[in-house]
Amino acid sequence: AILPTITIMLILRMGSVMTIGFEKVYLMQNSLNLTASEIISTYVYKVGLSSAGTTDLSYSTAIGLFNSAINLVLISVTNFIARKLDGKNPSIRSMPKAFWSLMKSIVRDSKSDALFYVICYAIVAILCLIVLYPLIYILSASFSSPAQVSSGRVWLFPVEPPLYSYSLILQYKNVFIGY
Repeated sequence: AILPTITIMLILRMGSVMTIGFEKVYLMQNSLNLTASEIISTYVYKVGLSSAGTTDLSYSTAIGLFNSAINLVLISVTNFIARKLDGKNPSIRSMPKAFWSLMKSIVRDSKSDALFYVICYAIVAILCLIVLYPLIYILSASFSSPAQVSSGRVWLFPVEPPLYSYSLILQYKNVFIGY
């Protein structure tokens, strides 16, 4: 009876498995343990915000997106394994088609219901745009050159996309130590 709750909690927890806790690690770092204690969160902070005069926002954004992609893969794999182990996987789609056709013939929408649906869909679409814009901005900032991001020229689409940031991720070995 509690297995579905445990499964959902495990899937949700897998999204933050790569998050160790920025504050604790950052406050405990010093020059003696820096090579062993550097994690993705502290490295992104140092590269993107705290470097004196040499901040590289596109590179730190690319590392953050790389970390999010790994978290997404972990969530997807965990969800796939949970579905395969469940076996029965009850869903609303398992209802007979005759039931759904009967329900459509009994319940009819009025014109006011249709207007309500249009208004609801419009509100949801506006909310989706509000939520998606920061994500699109982060993606375009990670593909833009650092000078363009710092100057504020990046709004919706990447400006001068050299893929500089993503090539640096593959070259810098300490990024993979964090995993």
